[in-house]
Amino acid sequence: MDQSQRENHEMKRLLKLKIALLTMAAIAGCGSPPSLQEMESAPLQVNGSPSAVALSCVERSAAARPPKHPIVELAWCIAETDELFDPDHLFHDTLGIEKYTTSEGITWGLKTGGDPNQNVKLPKGIRYFSFLRKIPKANSELGKRDFSIQLESKNSCVRMSDVMATFGADSWLTAVPIAIPSPATAVGSPSFVKRESNPYGIFYKSPRLFMRDASGSVSFFFRNEECVEYISLQRDLNSNESLKFQGGSK
Repeated sequence: MDQSQRENHEMKRLLKLKIALLTMAAIAGCGSPPSLQEMESAPLQVNGSPSAVALSCVERSAAARPPKHPIVELAWCIAETDELFDPDHLFHDTLGIEKYTTSEGITWGLKTGGDPNQNVKLPKGIRYFSFLRKIPKANSELGKRDFSIQLESKNSCVRMSDVMATFGADSWLTAVPIAIPSPATAVGSPSFVKRESNPYGIFYKSPRLFMRDASGSVSFFFRNEECVEYISLQRDLNSNESLKFQGGSK
């Protein structure tokens, strides 16, 4: 007997037991016993049911189908379920990467990086994962957190339509780095038109992300190209908004 047959057998056994118990209650004066059709249509609360097990972020990403993009779905799931508090939890538990490198002793904080090829279930088109924790000296302290997903657009292009299919259209434009324009560049040049149709980047904030922590955001950097170059998930755990959130959630 395979797993599916055992599950069906167990559900039938529980159904018969439930019918017997309700029939006995009806005989005792609690009402008429339900029909078999009524019982079969009623949902069974079976502990340990496979449908009750929540999918991991890697599994949710693998299950994505058009118009949803696996890489965008992975970013959404991380922002929805991971607090970006512990790099070990992020790489080992959320991403399923067993081996990753951590650089400590640097003046501004901590840096952790991981190769997505270590987990074959991760979506194709990701070049590298990088986690930065700025300012604090220990994982237990607060600080600014930045998780970057570097992409290979030639292997999997993430377009604006892919981002909006998961995150929606309510986004903000990211700040464009200051650059001195070339004297030969005119306002009506093709580069200007391209910049308008493909912005440098867009970002999304709470309340749906990071458990309503207002300091969290997810940014998609296009760099004025068609495909996303990298995705950045950020939280500032020292910000007033984040401290208020943590105080209210206790």
